[in-house]
Amino acid sequence: MNINFTAWWFRAKNILRWPLQHTLVSNNVANHSFECTIVAHMIAVIDKEIFNHQNTDPNYVGMLAAFHEGAEVAGCGDINSVAKNYDEETRLAIKRLESLFEEKLLNALPKHLRATYHPLIVQDKTNRAVRLAKCADDFCAYLEASKEMRLGNLEFATAMKGIHDSKILLWCEEFEAAQYFYDHCLAGFNDDFDQLHNESN
Repeated sequence: MNINFTAWWFRAKNILRWPLQHTLVSNNVANHSFECTIVAHMIAVIDKEIFNHQNTDPNYVGMLAAFHEGAEVAGCGDINSVAKNYDEETRLAIKRLESLFEEKLLNALPKHLRATYHPLIVQDKTNRAVRLAKCADDFCAYLEASKEMRLGNLEFATAMKGIHDSKILLWCEEFEAAQYFYDHCLAGFNDDFDQLHNESN
């Protein structure tokens, strides 16, 4: 059989994020997934090394973040949050649709490889590692909106505030590591290259 699983992921760069909003800097699912992986790994390292959650595996949390957009990659695309949460019936229908595309992605693997990838693609939203990865996902969405605002794109004012108030603050309540990341890591995203270089010396 042809194993098309990896080929699907290489198409992630074709899926634009924030498709209904005017963006000054375009982003896609490949970029977003990479950024989520970096942030998730950092938050998990903080969780383990600073707050002593020794069962946290930063490498696993990072891979959960890397694969968290499986449904989008397999053909579902980036469905905006307004549509996803239009009402409960719509929310459940979209969850069902996403599940179908996750299964489609897994079926692009031979059966003896699926067990390894299943928890990375069909993620258990109650699992602590998955929640850490989801926390990173929301931080990255907040940083994307912040970047657009920093560049003067007021199109993202409502999104930035909404993500901050309804998601980031809640993650900071749930995870000490999220609060630590918020307090110590976010400021650097406002710096230019020279500032980052000078602060690292």
